[in-house]
Amino acid sequence: RFYDRREIKDVVAYLRVVMNPYDGVSMRRIINVPGRSIGTSTVEKLSNFASTFEVAFWDACRRVNETELPARVKTHVQAFVKLIEYLISKRETQTVSELIKTVIETTGYLEMLQSEKTPDSESRVENVGELVSVATEFEQQAGDEGDKSLTAFLENVALVSDLDALEETQDAVT
Repeated sequence: RFYDRREIKDVVAYLRVVMNPYDGVSMRRIINVPGRSIGTSTVEKLSNFASTFEVAFWDACRRVNETELPARVKTHVQAFVKLIEYLISKRETQTVSELIKTVIETTGYLEMLQSEKTPDSESRVENVGELVSVATEFEQQAGDEGDKSLTAFLENVALVSDLDALEETQDAVT
């Protein structure tokens, strides 16, 4: 159940947001991971703003200056938006494995895991490294003519995750 691990879900959520910043579920998952002083009340206020003005959560983040949030919080949200926009700009020029490395380094995710200094954090760092290996293998299997895009990788992850979720005792065709 590799894809059920928190650190893998977090990195994949980043990739989903890079692919589609309008993925509100993934956006809410990563907006404060690692911690960037954007708490649940801020997320709730941004969600309310999005509902009130009938815009996506991403658009609410981009329009944070129009909200009633304190200036300090607005600065944190603006920094998050710039981070996501930077990662989106790398989407077309980097391979999936390079993009994963950029995500974990630029966001501070790897640093966060390493700073925890627990036995679990060491295995989490290894799991994130394994995700990079999975992406590299995906690129190699696609070959020169195959689809090596982020979209194809995320589709592959979704398929594998669904297979992991199946009950092995279930008597059915897979």
